[in-house]
Amino acid sequence: MKWGSLIIPISPALFWGGIAIALLLIFGASYLELRRATRKRLVWRLMANGAAIISLLAMALQPQWLSSSRPASALLITPGADAQTLQSLADSLPQIFVPGENAAWKSIYPNLQTIPDAAYLQRHYPEINSLHVVGHGLNDYDLDELDAIQIKFYLSPLPIGIKYAHWPREIAVGQTLRIQGTLAGLNNETYWLYLTDPGSVVDSAKIVGPNETRFALSATPHASGKFLYVVSLKSTDGKIPLEEQIDVVVVKPQPLKILILTSTVSFETKYLKNWASQNQNALAMRSAISRERYRFEFLNRPPIDLSRVNAGLLRQFDLVLIDGKTLRVLKAAEQQALRAAVAQEGLGVLMLPDESVFENNSPDDFFLNFEFEKFPDLDERSVKPRWPERQHLEITAIPAEPFAIKPVWGMKPLIADEMARILAGAYHRGNGLIGLSLVRDSYQWILEGHAQFHAAYWSHLLSALARKDYDKDHWNIPTTKPLIIDQPHELVVETNMPSPVGIVTSESGGSDSLYLQQEVMEAQHWHATFWPRQAGWHQVALVGGEPRWFYVCEKTNWETWQTAQKIGATQRHALRYQNQTTTWRSARAKAESISLSWFFILFSLSSVYLWIERKIW
Repeated sequence: MKWGSLIIPISPALFWGGIAIALLLIFGASYLELRRATRKRLVWRLMANGAAIISLLAMALQPQWLSSSRPASALLITPGADAQTLQSLADSLPQIFVPGENAAWKSIYPNLQTIPDAAYLQRHYPEINSLHVVGHGLNDYDLDELDAIQIKFYLSPLPIGIKYAHWPREIAVGQTLRIQGTLAGLNNETYWLYLTDPGSVVDSAKIVGPNETRFALSATPHASGKFLYVVSLKSTDGKIPLEEQIDVVVVKPQPLKILILTSTVSFETKYLKNWASQNQNALAMRSAISRERYRFEFLNRPPIDLSRVNAGLLRQFDLVLIDGKTLRVLKAAEQQALRAAVAQEGLGVLMLPDESVFENNSPDDFFLNFEFEKFPDLDERSVKPRWPERQHLEITAIPAEPFAIKPVWGMKPLIADEMARILAGAYHRGNGLIGLSLVRDSYQWILEGHAQFHAAYWSHLLSALARKDYDKDHWNIPTTKPLIIDQPHELVVETNMPSPVGIVTSESGGSDSLYLQQEVMEAQHWHATFWPRQAGWHQVALVGGEPRWFYVCEKTNWETWQTAQKIGATQRHALRYQNQTTTWRSARAKAESISLSWFFILFSLSSVYLWIERKIW
């Protein structure tokens, strides 16, 4: 029995029998104690009062009982469903559902029922323990509502379009916008893929079907602002089966202040110095010539004294690049100043690989507590580095140390090789990061004519480790998915503000509050889920903070990407329960409401009796 939100698992007969017995006991005791002359009249009065009270309570609490129901199977039609598959299943499944209105299927299956969402099945059809899903499936947040239902999935192929895409949503002026992804649903034809900026075509690629094909497009914005690029696919007969928008915010570059301390001059630091200075970064470089003798270089900044490492010197830089030999010969006071600058002031440190880095390192070492997997038969190994911005683009091989960094707890991977072994990682040390890269001669990319690989590698590595400006809020917008109306999107902000609250504002002026949750591992990181309600440019900011722009697409855009997400989510859900039997949910019961009209009739009869009884006696 259910009273309000409380369900009591008893049968209706037991419920009413219990009430009857309780009333008989009360009235029986009263009957024995009353005088014979008034006994009968008083008993009837007590019974009428009791019935009236019980009726009022029942109408207020709306009781229900749990009736057992036999397990059942049903058919769910989702977009993209194949008619032949549906016909073969519909003959054996009497219950057919479709989310939303669909007149076409209704005309074919008269017994089809439309439901608002997947959760409706759990609420109104608890007897369903097996669901046959035909088409492209459901989103993961819909499947969360069907967690207790076993799903068998009959998927349909993807429509032509972009299945996967990755691009940075914010770049600096002069940096290259690189868009990488996968096309799916291609026919056995030849296509041309175009990238168009607000003015004209800026890049193109020849695409040959069928099956899935990777692609890469690029453009170099030369002005700051908000831009919408368009990726379009054109077949040889002139048809354009796909047009998707790519949003990017171009900002003025923020140059880094870099200090390089090395035990010798090398080609690696020479080419790194040239690239960094060409991109307006300020560099100070100290290279050892002999004991206590150094060579100094300064680019994009005035000369300063580099002979001693101290707190005042380190406060002028965002990042220190240092090799193992130089670190070992630093005096105790210099090492202490470097530790304090990292832990307390957020300075970043990148260790450059040499033999000193791999010798005598211990887990207690502030700078060198990395653990390594050694390749004993190699003096060096050839690797093809991978990082998020270059995950799906083929990069030529370059030398690396004969080690891989072990993925232990607390270590943040930055760059991996083609076998997913870690080439560069970092540890948090207070407010700063200490990183290590095993790549040996990245300048070979420049010699081979692939300067863009060298630039992208160092740009990613240095920006990941450099000192963060904690006076500003750093918003991270997803870079591997389009943002679409009525879809959940996680927004992450890095800030020192206690208990921050975010505000999302659309172009029309509407705003939403984001109540952020702090991450366990990184105290400065806060995240929240945002469900956009309209398309167009939005800006997100903390109260009183600087805004970050992003673009929300219409629900009709990125159809193939949305379909791929549904297929993947439904396949994972079906795989989770593929070994379950259909009897595991057979004991599921259904709540049946008791009609309140019976209680109203009982209350009315009791009230009438009590009114007449007072008039007569």
